[in-house]
Amino acid sequence: MQLSRNVKESIKLATALVIVYAIALGLNWEKPFWAGFAVIVCSQANLGQSLNRAILWILGTLFALLAGWIIVALFPQDRWLFMIALSIWVSICVYFLQRSNYQYFWLTSGYVIFLLWDVTGGDFSISYKAGVLRIQESLLGIIVYGLVAVLIWPNCSRGELRRASLDLLREHRRFVDNCFSRVRSGEKIKIRRKKRVALLELDTRLQTAIGDASSDSYEVWECRKQWGHFGQSATAVTQSLLKLEESLALSGDLGISKFLIGVDEYMPDIEGRLAQVETALSEEMPVDSANGRVVRGNIEEVKRLSTFETAALAVTRKSLNDLEVETRSLIDSVNDIQTRGDSYSRQVSSDGIGWLGALMPDPDRLTNIVRVQMGMWIAYLAYLFIPDMIGGLLVILLITVIGILASMTPKIQLFETCVFTILVCILSAPIYFFLMPKLHGFYSLAVVIFVWTFVVSFSSNKVFGPQSMIRTLVLIFPQIIFNFNNSQEYSFVVYTNYLFVLAIIFCILAVSRNIPFTAHPEINLKRSIDRILNSAAWLVVEGDIPKKRENHCFSGYIYCTT
Repeated sequence: MQLSRNVKESIKLATALVIVYAIALGLNWEKPFWAGFAVIVCSQANLGQSLNRAILWILGTLFALLAGWIIVALFPQDRWLFMIALSIWVSICVYFLQRSNYQYFWLTSGYVIFLLWDVTGGDFSISYKAGVLRIQESLLGIIVYGLVAVLIWPNCSRGELRRASLDLLREHRRFVDNCFSRVRSGEKIKIRRKKRVALLELDTRLQTAIGDASSDSYEVWECRKQWGHFGQSATAVTQSLLKLEESLALSGDLGISKFLIGVDEYMPDIEGRLAQVETALSEEMPVDSANGRVVRGNIEEVKRLSTFETAALAVTRKSLNDLEVETRSLIDSVNDIQTRGDSYSRQVSSDGIGWLGALMPDPDRLTNIVRVQMGMWIAYLAYLFIPDMIGGLLVILLITVIGILASMTPKIQLFETCVFTILVCILSAPIYFFLMPKLHGFYSLAVVIFVWTFVVSFSSNKVFGPQSMIRTLVLIFPQIIFNFNNSQEYSFVVYTNYLFVLAIIFCILAVSRNIPFTAHPEINLKRSIDRILNSAAWLVVEGDIPKKRENHCFSGYIYCTT
């Protein structure tokens, strides 16, 4: 019987959790949950993603604990200065997280300080001991899941990288064939939104596969620079094709062959290049490099067109020439993979903004920082001024974690997340109240942990996907409720308190998500359009950036905020 990938991954996760709890309970650790937490967050769709996340988890934890101990040493008895320092730290992590290739490092760095605070119960005199224990628990979870992922049904990413590359190249060919066939027949080209989305999804899949395969495949790691160049070139071709379709939708009915010199020879050349790239990658053999080709305008014919038609034709010509350049680069990148070449080293960066421009404030990132801070401070003030608040420091910790995750995935539906998380917690009630009190040893508990984890993991993977935030939350919150320990206690009040904590968290997040601007997509779309139009108006009035200001660090900020 052939098991599906979802079944295999769910079995691996359940097995790792059972082993982790067996070791943690055997060592009589106070909080075995955090070892299980590390297993859950490191379990991903394939081995490469799991290893990447595990490494970033450890580095982020060490970095955050170092920063946490420094903050505790600076403000041991002043809670306001301590909270301000924590807010600054979280703001830095959230800001860099949103544009980083190592998002999970910044995510872990942002919330582990609050985890340290929650573990110590606000008593910073034991923060060092709690921090060391936290590292031990995380290492245990990561090592156990890493061994399980490597030894049991290893899902290496090299095959996925090959499939993702070929799928994207085939979609490139189909996209080009559709555009050029309509140009040859003189039919009007329409923008196909579903095909464009599918093309972008394949491109994203390739970028993810390159990163994953670089972690779990030695062969890909040895050629990681070449594969990175291939990924950049493939993305550039994808963007060029999308722009080409848009431009042909404006000028295709003009009969561009009449107004652009060399188009008839250009189209079969580009189709041949894409076919060559696909053949080279599938058969693992280099191909001949392509010669440069430029499409020029027929000035005498163009003079007869209106201003709008001339502009549309100019955009089409530029799109065709850009695609020609990017396909040549794509051929070079594939040859580099086959021959360990280094054509990527000759690429000149086209970024006109200096590195200081990357440090200038980004309004979108600052908006997410404000939202995370509002949630943190609402929870903190409630913790200070509401006596015996339900959840206490746990509310602050979870609001910070979910708020940072929401800044990574702005499309997340908080209501849907809340409903499914509470539903899974309610479904765990019979196990917590009726089954667990009758267990007499770890072997029976291990069966319960395995079956429960398998069912929840299999269902959430199927409904939400292995990388969904909802999937992570529905796996984590029942673990908080179960609170597996050697001195197990069962309380209806504690159970209901956790449900109220969930409700409080999502209510606060619902408020903070609409500060300083509403999170409704239709309003955000209008705001984005206004920013684009304002930037376009500024360019029309001011013209191009002068050469002497081209590398100025403020030049990028002007376009982002106008």
